[in-house]
Amino acid sequence: QKKTQNTSLLLLAMGKRVKHVAKTKRVVVPKGPKKRQSSASKPRSSGRKGDWKHDLSLIKRLRARRCAPVDSIGCERLANANASQADFEWQCLVAAMLSSQTRDQATAEAMTALEVAKVNSVQRVAEATQRKLAKLIKAVGFFNVKAKTLREAARICKKDYKGRIPKTLEGLMKLPGIGPKMAHLIMHSAFDRQEGICVDTHVHRIANQLGWVRSKTPEETR
Repeated sequence: QKKTQNTSLLLLAMGKRVKHVAKTKRVVVPKGPKKRQSSASKPRSSGRKGDWKHDLSLIKRLRARRCAPVDSIGCERLANANASQADFEWQCLVAAMLSSQTRDQATAEAMTALEVAKVNSVQRVAEATQRKLAKLIKAVGFFNVKAKTLREAARICKKDYKGRIPKTLEGLMKLPGIGPKMAHLIMHSAFDRQEGICVDTHVHRIANQLGWVRSKTPEETR
């Protein structure tokens, strides 16, 4: 009895009116009816994991309803279409290298800075100091490392490829900072040649979750 009175006083001090805690009953508020998603907007599952044709069709429908930065400023869209063919190809390579672990908006900002400073060709990048390059591309992730890599790649292209970038996957992957995923991206954006698909860690993870593949690495997924 004494414990009950003490509890009542405590609850009253908290601003709650209680006649007698021992006689308090729990009140259950009935929940309203659940909102049902319309059949038109609710994605239908095939019920079979790994049905990539069905999943791809669904992904296309969902993506048609919304835009992403990659649709307008993806790295394959950042090279200057009015530049010479050699400069255009180089800019496609630069955009791909800068895009690694970086948001599309930041990549676009760095590419614009290089364009404004006219450091957007093999010759100009090869001649620029690493410090200057780092300052121009500071919007991207790991800009100091990328400045060094860009400068090295430009010097190799100038010395071994007459100021052009390699036109094969093997040649591109010999440049510093370029792996299989990036090489496929450059082949497509610079030369309009689709020799494979670009698989990064996100594509690798999602493809495995959807049951399209069973792999341990992005390259194995590709």
